[in-house]
Amino acid sequence: MSTTLIATFTARAGEGPTVERLITAYADVVRSEPGNERFEPFTDAEDDHRFIVVESYRDDDAFAAHLAARAGADFNAALVGHIVEPASVLQFLRPAGTSGSLDARA
Repeated sequence: MSTTLIATFTARAGEGPTVERLITAYADVVRSEPGNERFEPFTDAEDDHRFIVVESYRDDDAFAAHLAARAGADFNAALVGHIVEPASVLQFLRPAGTSGSLDARA
């Protein structure tokens, strides 16, 4: 099963163009990683300092390899001084209807 997540972070005031340049360059690197299926950076339509990245990897091993890649460490080191949060906030996703834990009364 693939690993899919959303990463979000907020550029500090005046840092939006720098963050956009960093994430756009990093996207090209990640898309070339074996096992990467999707890496799409967006800005919030109502707040151009808010960045959202939709990511998907073939499986947990591909995601683990992504996390271990030197390029990721370099990107995060460059990013951290330009964003509000101490790091990207990750939200892991799963396809609806696969957990079996949803309340049947809903």
